Amino acid sequence: MDLSADAKMSEDPIPDDEDDMPGLPSLSDDEIDESQAREDSCIEQLKTHWINERGAPEILDYEAKVVADVKEELDAQQELIDKCSDSKGAALMLRIYQMEVDRINFVLKAYLRTRLRKIEKHVLQILSQPELLPRLSKHEQNFAEKYVDLIEKNFNQAFLKHIPEEYASMGKEEMVVTAKLDRYVYARGVKDVGTVSLGESGDLYINQGDILVANYRHIKDLVKSGLIQLI
Repeated sequence: MDLSADAKMSEDPIPDDEDDMPGLPSLSDDEIDESQAREDSCIEQLKTHWINERGAPEILDYEAKVVADVKEELDAQQELIDKCSDSKGAALMLRIYQMEVDRINFVLKAYLRTRLRKIEKHVLQILSQPELLPRLSKHEQNFAEKYVDLIEKNFNQAFLKHIPEEYASMGKEEMVVTAKLDRYVYARGVKDVGTVSLGESGDLYINQGDILVANYRHIKDLVKSGLIQLI
């Protein structure tokens, strides 16, 4: 019996997983940790702005820097997906990267949709008050202007042209829906804030992690500064 062939076969190196998946991105542990930390940071920031936007009665400032960072992260994840799609045996990694892209996309779209719903609701107030318009992105401003043009055309055709001219301006005023800043909201202290005046409700000392119910008007500046987060 010739054992030389068996001996030779046993000496052949066994291919490892990397050889089965050529073309996968190769990153050091430090690079992976840094990338993950950066991704988690921008996603968490966007989630915070989304929750604030959803809870605040008024339109808040458009977070251009955070949105840009999230879109950059989406591009990076898509690049990884493209690399994995050309690799053999990379189905698992492809699913992981795709799930991450879906997660990021969900938060981004939810944030933008929340803002669009608010713009639709308060569009006349936003366009009539100069201090509110800069809170919108350029795309949102264009959307608001086109949206209000459409509303006015439909309103004129359906109603205004059928009533005396002196009553037409009254009809337009009735269309303005203003944000109710005196609405009560739930919030949490992100940092130690100290004593805050809540108007007729008195003063409240807010520590990091404290949960409170307050009139939005009295805490809106703290929300915008990041000291308090709506929940």
